[in-house]
This record gives sequence, C-alpha cells and structure tokens, in this order.
Amino acid sequence: MLLYPKKKRSTKNILSKIWVTHQNIICEIFHICVHLRDKSSIFVAKYHKNMNWFYSLTYTLTSAEVESLSQAFAAFLAQWKSHGTPVTGKIDIKYARFIHISLAQSSENPSGCSIDSMRHAVEKILLSHQLTWAEASNVFFKAENGEIRHTDFRQIPQLVAENALHAESIVFDNSLSDTGLLEKWEVKMADTWMKRYLKVRV
Repeated sequence: MLLYPKKKRSTKNILSKIWVTHQNIICEIFHICVHLRDKSSIFVAKYHKNMNWFYSLTYTLTSAEVESLSQAFAAFLAQWKSHGTPVTGKIDIKYARFIHISLAQSSENPSGCSIDSMRHAVEKILLSHQLTWAEASNVFFKAENGEIRHTDFRQIPQLVAENALHAESIVFDNSLSDTGLLEKWEVKMADTWMKRYLKVRV
C-alpha cells in the first residue's frame, strides 16, 4: 500500500478558513484592542440594544457646519452595516457642540468591526470639516451665562475654588453608554463623580 504525502495547505488558505470560521470573534478582539488604545472622547458602549456614543467638539459649531455635518452623517448611516445587515442608527448634533450617536431600539446589535467602522467614519467626517474632538480627560459644563465650556479634569479644583464650578453647575456625562439613561446626561455637579472636588472650596 502506497502512502502519498499530504498536500500542504498554503498559509493564505489556512488564514482564510480561520477568518470565515471565526470572523465575529476576530472582529470583537480587534475592536477591543482599538478601543483600549483610543484616547479620544468617544465612549464605547456595552453590547446591548441601547448603545450610545458621544464626541465632544472643542468649539461651538456654526449653523452652516451643523447642516454640512448632518448631511455627511446621514450619508454614512444610510450604508452602515454589520456583517451585511443594515444597522439603524441616529446621529444628533446637540448644542452645536456634541455629536451623539445612538441605535434604534429595533436595530440588531452591531459587531465590533461595524462599531469600529462607525468610529472611523465619524472621525473622517469631522477631520474633513477641519474639526477636532476633545480628549477624554476633558469635562464639559455650562457656565453661568449658559455657554458650554470644557476643561481638563485636573483643573476642576481650581474652578471650584473660583466658584466657576459649584454644586448646582450643570455638567455633561459623556460616558453614558445607555440611551435609556440620557436624562442623566445633563446633571448637577453634586450628583456626579465630580462631587468630591466640591470639598476643596473654602
């Protein structure tokens, strides 16, 4: 009985088979790695139907910029898919300062790869409009005159000492990942993690 050596499979074929079999897992791992290295102000949600993301801009948009961005975002949403399945999302521009991205209740949970594609698409659109978003270390709040300002969280004690920030100041919690909790997006400083800084005031 003659034994013939097994035909060697190419590395390309092996990798292709692994991708087809485990692409969902690979996408999720890739997304997690990208998110861990990301230092922007986008906060990625847990995997559930109420996913929610924010981009905080460094300055207030003009009405023309809001209109132009809205059109660009609408074009992206029209073709946003998760492994071939359309993702029903919504992008709002709040106070001409925040880009809010959310999923429709009826939408399927997007894959890690589709979330990553959304992130890159939004960032590409912002960059094409010569806009920048704030680092995650920034805190956004409403000044006494209603103006939205931002500061590095390390400056909070100083602002509290100057009474520019106080217990009744409205701050924006851009870390919210659940659209069901959006009523807590604008909240008094005394009701947030920043309340510990209130003790520094003399």
